[in-house]
Amino acid sequence: MTDLQEWILDEVNNNRNDCVAFEAFGTPGAGKSYFCDRLKTQVSKKSNSLRYHFIDDYHQNRFLRILSKMSTILRSCWFRWDLVLLANKFVFRFDGIQLLIRIRLIFNFLLVYSVIKTGSEKGKAILLDQGIFQGLWSCFFAKEKKITSIKLDILKPLIFELIDSLELDLLVIIYVSASKEKVINGLQTRKLKGSSKLNSLQTNEIERGIETTFFVLELIKDIVVSHPKIKLKEIYR
Repeated sequence: MTDLQEWILDEVNNNRNDCVAFEAFGTPGAGKSYFCDRLKTQVSKKSNSLRYHFIDDYHQNRFLRILSKMSTILRSCWFRWDLVLLANKFVFRFDGIQLLIRIRLIFNFLLVYSVIKTGSEKGKAILLDQGIFQGLWSCFFAKEKKITSIKLDILKPLIFELIDSLELDLLVIIYVSASKEKVINGLQTRKLKGSSKLNSLQTNEIERGIETTFFVLELIKDIVVSHPKIKLKEIYR
């Protein structure tokens, strides 16, 4: 096992009674799901205390996929209006996003919250190939206007409030860094394409995606310094 895998295993074993979440973050195509799948396989050889949630591990039929995700949300967020409100607050902090895209972003946030809550209820750490900060990446990328600044005074309190609402004792963000060439290859070869504009493989969209990643990464670094329950690790593919 690599040093990172050993570190994660130690964190899982040392926090067995806590609510712990690991989430991969990076540009679409960077290999987040590939990394998480290998990580779960390696960690599982020594511990069964890590659950893995693969964002595309749902029925391939779009309608059935939405029903399955909705069921997960209802089971975990039923009457959790605080989580519903937080999802809306996050998305509506960003201007220049079309209404239908806002609804999809809110839906995705609620799915992430639900998966984390489900993992904590079963007393196991949860590993997500897409989590809270990938959701923020999607919000930034969906903006029609060019990103010029991050309103930390608005986003940071919401993130801190979310950590408390989810009762997270530890959130580890694993930044999966990859070159532009590997991102392009990942976009070309992944099975489920989704609706991201990066799938067009247009140079300007891919460069905007990479720029958005670096932008959110700076936000993450600032938050890690400010909150003891949030940690950042980086791997390079």
